[in-house]
Amino acid sequence: MKGKNEKFSPPKTNYKRGNDRRDVSMRAELVSEDGVIPCSVLNLSTGGSKIEIAQILEQDQRVEINIGNTGKINSRVAWSNTPYHGLQFEGNAEEMAEKLMAIAMYGKKD
Repeated sequence: MKGKNEKFSPPKTNYKRGNDRRDVSMRAELVSEDGVIPCSVLNLSTGGSKIEIAQILEQDQRVEINIGNTGKINSRVAWSNTPYHGLQFEGNAEEMAEKLMAIAMYGKKD
């Protein structure tokens, strides 16, 4: 069990990160078959994000995340260790880069 000051790292097995991520602290909403649930975005890249949410998500589950005013981003749960989850965005890199730029300029911060 990790102490309060230790950061969680995603599982190392079968986990491949292809994009640089930036640490952030932003509010968002996750949309799943269970409804709309508030969450915190802890890091972002054009390929995905790490979120913290008081909900159990299953690996490979399809979800949408709404960060700021950028609209919903189709995603799948790449890894899960509740309350932390890694999302992989489903969309082309250029589209994701535009959305992330909009988040950086106009997004909501905690």
